[in-house]
Amino acid sequence: GVNGPDDLLAAEGPEFVLSLISEAQDKEERSGRNKNQATVLIELAESAELFHTPEGEAYASIKANGHSEVWPLKSKGFKDYLMRLFYRQEKSAPNAQAMQDALGVLNGKARYDGPTYEVHTRLCEHEGAIYLDLCDEQWRVVRITSEGWDVLNDSPVKFRRTRGMLALPVPIRGGSVHELKEFVNVKDEDDFILLLGWLIAALRGGARNFPILDITGEQGSAKTTTSRVCRALIDPNKAAVRSAPRDEQDLSIAANNGWIIALDNLSSLQQWKSDALCRLSTGGGFATRELYSNDDETIFDATRPILLNGIEDVATRPDLLDRTVILQLPEITEERRLKEKDFWERFETTRPQILGALLDCVACALKNLSSVKLERSPRMADFAQWATAAEPAMNVEPSSFINAYLQNRSAANEWALEASPVAMTLLSLMGKRGGWTWTVTLKQLLTELNNELGDGGKKPDDWPKSERGLAGALTRCAPNLRKAGWSITDPKREAGTGRSRRIITRLENTRKSPSQSPQSSQANENGHDNREDVCEDQEQPSLVSSQGNPNETAVWEGYKVCEDEIPSHSEDEAFAEVSAFFSKVAEVRLGAAIWHNSSGDQPIVIVGDLGEVGGRRYVEIEGSTAGIPFDEVEYETIAAGVPQRGQAIDEDTITF
Repeated sequence: GVNGPDDLLAAEGPEFVLSLISEAQDKEERSGRNKNQATVLIELAESAELFHTPEGEAYASIKANGHSEVWPLKSKGFKDYLMRLFYRQEKSAPNAQAMQDALGVLNGKARYDGPTYEVHTRLCEHEGAIYLDLCDEQWRVVRITSEGWDVLNDSPVKFRRTRGMLALPVPIRGGSVHELKEFVNVKDEDDFILLLGWLIAALRGGARNFPILDITGEQGSAKTTTSRVCRALIDPNKAAVRSAPRDEQDLSIAANNGWIIALDNLSSLQQWKSDALCRLSTGGGFATRELYSNDDETIFDATRPILLNGIEDVATRPDLLDRTVILQLPEITEERRLKEKDFWERFETTRPQILGALLDCVACALKNLSSVKLERSPRMADFAQWATAAEPAMNVEPSSFINAYLQNRSAANEWALEASPVAMTLLSLMGKRGGWTWTVTLKQLLTELNNELGDGGKKPDDWPKSERGLAGALTRCAPNLRKAGWSITDPKREAGTGRSRRIITRLENTRKSPSQSPQSSQANENGHDNREDVCEDQEQPSLVSSQGNPNETAVWEGYKVCEDEIPSHSEDEAFAEVSAFFSKVAEVRLGAAIWHNSSGDQPIVIVGDLGEVGGRRYVEIEGSTAGIPFDEVEYETIAAGVPQRGQAIDEDTITF
């Protein structure tokens, strides 16, 4: 055997031994280089600007092919950049461990040594200007100010690119937004103005809220094509439209990776999806757990323009409808149809001019925004003001947008009511009651609504099954009912039982006023009012408790009108007040001592709050169905914070 170098020399010769020594030296040198690959990568990255976002995410701004690019350190784009630099210097590839170690060090340098910058996707606002990322190979951006717009080779703000984002064409001046009419199928000029308003609003980087565009229509009415055209003008993407997200995490990922959320061919929206879209439209964060982490969260907190389409009206919940512009597309006749290839070729030819015209509208809105004052402030008032400010560049008549928008809002309110089984059933029920004000517990109201709905048919899936569910349903549809002329208020709980109540009141007086009744208010030839005769001779409806107990919640079933049962005002005022005494009943503390000025400081006990009549508030007193005006009452202290007797009454400071 071989017992040492001498035996090896004797057995194999000097050349063999020298080759073994050389091979060992090569392995040692290669091993030394492997240990230093991470260091080499870190040194190569010194050419990049390392920084972090306010949320702590590490980024690098790098120079490539004569322009600047922005990449997250954990992205494939930055890793490819480092790999390229390493190979150009070392003529070999770094191993995975070296890359991981280098990125860890660079991440720490970016987070703790680098400056803080906001990083944006497609659009942003910076120092009074709006910036639009063209997402082209040169990383150019468009700067829009109140003076106009221009294309910049070097962006003063940081934009990121995500997989799927496509390039916008370089905009061209001199076009008209009305060239877009050729590529969208809208019903009339009002709907086209609303569509333009949505597009101009979607180009408002940094806006606090964005409207939702809901495109509906029959099969073949170009809903998807219209959606694709709209997105292609602002935020083109490989997946121009997509199916509904499976959960909030999917929605937050889509919002993080693009500017416009475009959902295609929807048939319905689950409650959580509707709520999530509301938050995305007007503000609200999404938080999901980071991958392979038990505690850390990834938080997305921003707003996005949203585009929906479907055959049916998918925006049915009132809170979503409040944020939505609804366009119902007309049918497309055979002679109007184009081959898809011809359509998109014509659109691509015209797209730069249309984009330039839209940018003109944004510049116009920036210039005029501060001077625009709306006579009415509808829901999404920021959107309405912004689109109105852009009207001169839209080449439409003044107030065209707000008029079209208010009409659309009115129609949306009708759709919201029709989509709410609770609202429609309640309107039917109140119609049968004659339109009188009704104070009712939620338990009783749910029973009445169930009876009105009937036992023969199946209840809708979203029909409330409990008092709590009914309370939520009433809260959701309350704004729409109010616009339809009905007010739903939530007073304090019913005395004794603690049950929740609601007061349902007709806002517009569609009932026949008692003063208009020939029986109750007709004067004789001498001007004498025969009201006493009415009290004595005519059977009048009376105020009764729901349980026959004067301390229970009172409901309006009419009122016996006599002079000794009403406040001492003029006769006409008295009748008007009586008819409105029970337009709102709010819970007050029972047994609170009060003094009525005209009663010689005789103590009286509060039973209930009768609400406002003609700007004056009335309270109900024990032992009488009459009401006493709040401003004629002096209080003795009954609780902390209540004024002393003789002080001026300020109902906002009274603690019941």
